[in-house]
Amino acid sequence: MKKTKIIYHLLVLSLLNCFSTSNFKTGKVLGSNEDGSAQTVFVFGGYNQFLITPEIMYRSAIDPEQLDMGIKVFPIGIEIDAKYQVLDKYNFSGAGDFGVTYTSYQSGDAQMKLFTLTPTLLLTYNFTSWFSTTMAPKLMYTMHTKNTEGSDVKIGDGFSYGVSLTLDIGKWFGVMPEVGLFSTEGITYMTYGAMIRFGGSQ
Repeated sequence: MKKTKIIYHLLVLSLLNCFSTSNFKTGKVLGSNEDGSAQTVFVFGGYNQFLITPEIMYRSAIDPEQLDMGIKVFPIGIEIDAKYQVLDKYNFSGAGDFGVTYTSYQSGDAQMKLFTLTPTLLLTYNFTSWFSTTMAPKLMYTMHTKNTEGSDVKIGDGFSYGVSLTLDIGKWFGVMPEVGLFSTEGITYMTYGAMIRFGGSQ
């Protein structure tokens, strides 16, 4: 790639990867309600990297013992993820999460697209039944393309990595503040946000 194209690609990755860096999940997989139906959770709020972005997330239990799935919607894209629990002992919970994010925005006459794959490790310590903290190391691989005249042209791809810290405060109704530190091709940036949660602890 030409130098200007590389710089442009890195700027786009560092500006738009916040849609993949936001976490707002715990290492505890959603279970089932007392009547045996799948437990669900609805979360909404804002996230900030260089600008505040509204986000809405919905999760539902698939396997009440080990698996739940979620969908996150933001103004220019969508993320789908699955979370599989690997640890639930004493006050500790741990899960592996894998997400796929699609982002699209207009730039002049071209449609720009980002496709991100995101494996995450969720490690949660439950202080009480209504308060927990989650550390989430995360790796992101993003491919950046440009669509002109009906064909996609690859601009570049790259890896980002970092870690976020999330608090989950409350029971059926909760508040989830989060802060993260990430790096994209040598560019380091901080992220932060807060969500309001309705439903089971996720």
